[in-house]
Amino acid sequence: MQPKRLTQNEKKQLLTDCIKSGCVTDIANRHNVTRKTVYSHINKVSEAIDQSLSKPDDVLFYIPVTWEYIAMIVVLLFIICKSSVRNIVYFIKYAFGVDVSVGKVCSILDEATAKANEVNSSYRFDNCKNSATDELFHQGNPVLAAIDLDSQFCLELQHEYTRDHNAWGYHLLNMMDKGYNPDNNVMDGGSGMDKAFAEVLPHVKVRYDHFHVTQNIKETSRFLKNKHESSVTNCVRESTKLNKAKTKQQQQKQSYHLKKAAKEMENYDYVYNQFSTLTNWLQYDVLQLQSIAPEDRNSTFDFILYELEELAKRHPHRIQSIVTTLKNNKAKLLDVVNELNTEFENLAIKHDISVSDIWDICNNARYNLDGNQYDLNLIKFYDEHGDCFDHIEDDVLSTIAKVHRSSSLIETLNSRLRPYLDPRKGFKKERFELIQFALNHIPLMRSANEKMKGKSTAEIFTQVDHIDFISLLGFQRFKRVA
Repeated sequence: MQPKRLTQNEKKQLLTDCIKSGCVTDIANRHNVTRKTVYSHINKVSEAIDQSLSKPDDVLFYIPVTWEYIAMIVVLLFIICKSSVRNIVYFIKYAFGVDVSVGKVCSILDEATAKANEVNSSYRFDNCKNSATDELFHQGNPVLAAIDLDSQFCLELQHEYTRDHNAWGYHLLNMMDKGYNPDNNVMDGGSGMDKAFAEVLPHVKVRYDHFHVTQNIKETSRFLKNKHESSVTNCVRESTKLNKAKTKQQQQKQSYHLKKAAKEMENYDYVYNQFSTLTNWLQYDVLQLQSIAPEDRNSTFDFILYELEELAKRHPHRIQSIVTTLKNNKAKLLDVVNELNTEFENLAIKHDISVSDIWDICNNARYNLDGNQYDLNLIKFYDEHGDCFDHIEDDVLSTIAKVHRSSSLIETLNSRLRPYLDPRKGFKKERFELIQFALNHIPLMRSANEKMKGKSTAEIFTQVDHIDFISLLGFQRFKRVA
């Protein structure tokens, strides 16, 4: 059948027939068109119906806009959208046509902050076994933070004017009043923080944060790499100039510059490659949990430190700082390995094998599961332990997962905190209570741990569900009529 161009009246009649009768073949024959044409017009009608039902000016539902409702919106804009006070004022004005003053918004937030403080103060920290502490800065002043590493629950978030041991000691004592007495605490080596723990909680194992060490190493490595590449470029440039020199005097001058550039290139080539090799050993053989036994790590650490000291004599910039950090914090950096060794001793007794075998299995976990090295080692393990090997490996991996060596989770907290601070030039000290409340009670939308997704850190920490966060602040959520 040849395609037929329909008039407007014919199209209307065809669609009428479609509504009255669902037989596409009959309709096509009646109008002397193809089935494809009929289906095309049916689809167009469906789209038109969809558009008519979803007009932007259609009323979906009505909301009673009261001052209580506006107050809830103010709080939601602050804790979810991280809006500044003035932006909240503008939003209320343009969204609802209501003028609110900066003072009114601040008053609403003050009331919410007081309620948040009540909720925050109700928690006990007795079940916190692994914590992390850190400092970040806002408007030149420190913000002292502490979290439970197992749940990401924020234990403390306070704005201070100093970060010395007295400030940290005061907040540690406040947390202790709520039962704070962890087994381990991870920190970045701040002197005030370190001294406070030594005075107030001397029995707590303090670990130097691996995250900051490795971050510093990566930044230094990137710096040396750029220096090396620049020296190569400079050497090529001076060589080109020498080739273009015409007079003997020019040749002598460029020859001198080329020798100087070549010497610099040789130096950076050596420093960069040595630093990369040594720090790779440090990261993957010493600091990484899935690696060699403690005694081997200890000797490897000493060797790396000695070589880095020698390298710092040749290029002290940045490298000397890393050497000092490693030298002063060796015990704290390796403490986590000693804890892991204790757990492995228990596993060795449980499975009736040597601790050395446990460490061999631990070291094998560093390799890619699909790699040849992992498979080659598996053959030896199965020969030695038979079918029991799978259970042993599961226990080893589970033990590794429970041991904290880095405060990267508190860095995650800092990244969640930053959006609250960045849009604000001034920030009321007490408002951190409201921010801490928000961090702990807004459900996690994303998480690497599926069990944590959709739950708040407060629910994970306490193992007790709570009502939604806005209701916790005393507001009545608007609910559509079904």
